[in-house]
Amino acid sequence: MKKQFSFFALCLILSQMVFAQTYQIGTTDVTFTDAARSNRSVATQIKYPATTAATNAAFASGQFPVVVFGHGFAMSGDNYDNIWQALTPQGYIVVLVNTETSLLGVSHPNFGADLKFVAQAMQTQGSTASSIFFNHVSNKTAIMGHSMGGGATILAAANNTQIATTITLAPANTDPSSISAAVNTKVRSE
Repeated sequence: MKKQFSFFALCLILSQMVFAQTYQIGTTDVTFTDAARSNRSVATQIKYPATTAATNAAFASGQFPVVVFGHGFAMSGDNYDNIWQALTPQGYIVVLVNTETSLLGVSHPNFGADLKFVAQAMQTQGSTASSIFFNHVSNKTAIMGHSMGGGATILAAANNTQIATTITLAPANTDPSSISAAVNTKVRSE
């Protein structure tokens, strides 16, 4: 039975990959400003489904879910090509947050707040007529992170019902504790 299930699951996954729409990858850099935190600048690189592979390319038609990604300690979004190269062609907008990248003085609470803020800012961009993202952002947003970014993902999701899901890759415990914050994560019902 187990082999049959594994074979069935493999066939299902492969059929999804064969029949899935694939998109070119557009890229843009955006620095969001969080007025609620003394006009904190939150630098991002955004990869999105596009009509051509280029910087500031036209969006592909449709609305797409957002994945906000938090990097690991002493890293940046530039270290995660595998993430956006896998997700964007499948129809995801991937937002790589590039704050708290230094070796010293890293603030886990700020990084978690940056991830949460960018998730909300992308929803706002999707409904702002002057934005490149206008009418292209679905209401489904995930926060994803690796190591320190995984812990910050949990900080961002705590008491935040606007997030559809969280994904952590080898999450590190943060200060304040992401383990303690995990009990305050909520599942948004559709």
